[in-house]
Amino acid sequence: MRLVRAALISFAIAIVGAWAIYAHASQIEGFRTGYVVGTALADDPDYAALYAQTSDRTLMLHAITEQGDRTAAIYELGYRHAGGEYRETGVLVLYHDPVRLEFVPVENLDPTAMDLAVAGQAADIGTTAAALSSGLVEGNPVVAGAISTPAAAAALIALKLGAPALAGHLSLSNCTATRTALASFGWGAAAWNVAAITGAASGVGGLVAIIAGWLAADAAEKAAPIRCAGLTQPGGPQ
Repeated sequence: MRLVRAALISFAIAIVGAWAIYAHASQIEGFRTGYVVGTALADDPDYAALYAQTSDRTLMLHAITEQGDRTAAIYELGYRHAGGEYRETGVLVLYHDPVRLEFVPVENLDPTAMDLAVAGQAADIGTTAAALSSGLVEGNPVVAGAISTPAAAAALIALKLGAPALAGHLSLSNCTATRTALASFGWGAAAWNVAAITGAASGVGGLVAIIAGWLAADAAEKAAPIRCAGLTQPGGPQ
């Protein structure tokens, strides 16, 4: 595993210079071929060690997509080492200017998963409106002030629904963290609102909100990298 981590860290660092050659989707094949045969970045010590100690290397890239200043793809890599087989899937983004690469490993990656960040914010808005309509009072003084007028409420709604899209301007890792947090807070708040509407005790409502937020974060963490990379409709292997 230490060899794996060293190789992946080296990938993120050494690739900055080497991938300047492969800055477009059509050229990514060159790197993939080099990785499989053991020539890509072979002058890097970590990669030289990886190639010397592994066999049956594979690297599949799916849904390679050009998006202005970046190229994104879903990756599947694998190799044999010390009698064992290692595989990993995830999302990578190559930024063109300045040239740098980010990758986020994702277990059980599902490109068709629901956008929990947007859905969570919508659920929070909808259940908050329902709670206020039922006669409950907004307990958060900051939010209460933000929805004190129709115009302010509309602005807050636009901000909450637009926040996931704004996160797309961040780096892959920061966008993933932001969208995961938005999903967690949104669904957690929605669960709290539903508990309050049904008259549940505050302790029960708090527990339900924590569980809902945790489940949403766990699911969103698997889908967020896909959304952040703009790979919501991946094709077959490239």
